[in-house]
Order: sequence, then C-alpha cells, then structure tokens
Amino acid sequence: MKIINFKKVNEKDSKEEKASPEKIKEKTEDTCSEFKDEAERNLAGWKRAMADYENLHKRMLTEKLSARREGIEESLSSLLVVLDYFTAAFSSVPDEIAANPWVKGVENIQKAFLDTLSGLGVQPINEINVPFDPTTHEAVEHVNDENAPAGNVLSVITNGYRLGNKTIRPAKVRISNIKVIQEKKDSSNPPTQESDAEETKPPETKNEKEAEENKLTN
Repeated sequence: MKIINFKKVNEKDSKEEKASPEKIKEKTEDTCSEFKDEAERNLAGWKRAMADYENLHKRMLTEKLSARREGIEESLSSLLVVLDYFTAAFSSVPDEIAANPWVKGVENIQKAFLDTLSGLGVQPINEINVPFDPTTHEAVEHVNDENAPAGNVLSVITNGYRLGNKTIRPAKVRISNIKVIQEKKDSSNPPTQESDAEETKPPETKNEKEAEENKLTN
C-alpha cells in the first residue's frame, strides 16, 4: 500500500502558488502550444481522411458509370441485330405490297425502335462518299472506281452505330480501290520507245568495214 506524504504535497502546492507570474505565463503558453500542435495534427489527419474519402467516392462513381455504360453497350449490341433484320426485310419489299397497311404498321414499329435508340444517344453510321475511317468503318470489299477518290466509302453494306462519341459497331462498307489510282498514274507515263532502250553500238572503224567487204566479195 502506497503511503501519501501530505506534507510534501502541501509543500509542492505552496511552491506552485508562490511561482512568479512569468513562469505561470510561460507554462501556460507551452501548454497552449502543445494543444495547438495537436489540434493542427488532428486537422491535417482529418483533411487527409476527407480527401481519401472523396477520391474513393469519385473512383466508385466512375467505376459505376463505366459498368453501366458497358451494360448498355452489350444490350444495344444485341438489339442492333434485330434492327438489321428490319433493315434487310424492308430493303426487299415487293412493290405490289409496299402500300399495304400491314407493311406500313411494321415500318412504324421500326421507326419507333429507331426513335428509342436515338433517345438513348445511339446514332447510325451510314455516310457515303466520305474518307474511310478505321475507327468507324470496316472494309469488306474493294471496288475499282476511277471516278471516286482512293479510299472513299462507296456504299454501306451494314449500318454501324455509335453511342455518344464511341463506336459500338463499325459500319461494313465498300471502298474505292487505291490500286486504280496508281494504275492511272502509271498509264499517264508510258514507257520509252524501244530505240531509246536499245544499247548504243560503237561506230565501226575503217579497217573493220573493209574486212567485212572483202569477206562478202570472196
């Protein structure tokens, strides 16, 4: 059991009471400085924790939006196949039934489908007479066309689609053949005449000429 010496405690308290105001002020300032440093450390730690939380929140939001966008793109890719069937069906409707109310009704379904996709931000890629772009086009056929610039899209076989600025399916297209342009350039520069291509022979000397004549006379 610890025995407290009340006499020494009282003496200590009396000494502290007798301390000068300067010492008391100095001790108070030191204590305040310690509290201030601790408060600044706590504030800095709180700011770091808040910054980490905000970064985590932003990263989770970005991942959530990315997952949502990927899900939308996968769903749209499946729906675009159905739209291809509509396009293929209406590309070969016989003239005698083109004005049939049933055909018009199916056309309205296709239009409603397209309007729904447009509302989701989906736009078709079906431009022609534009330069081939590997980010939006897939070349499936090269056509010799001297009247078209090299590498131009001549026709669209299957429409492509983009969601915002991202291509979710490239358009399958026919493009003008680059070789045609090269052949035209080559044909504009015909080869030189055979006489120019022949190797120049050195002139015969007088003695060689006389020897050749003597052979003929003999």
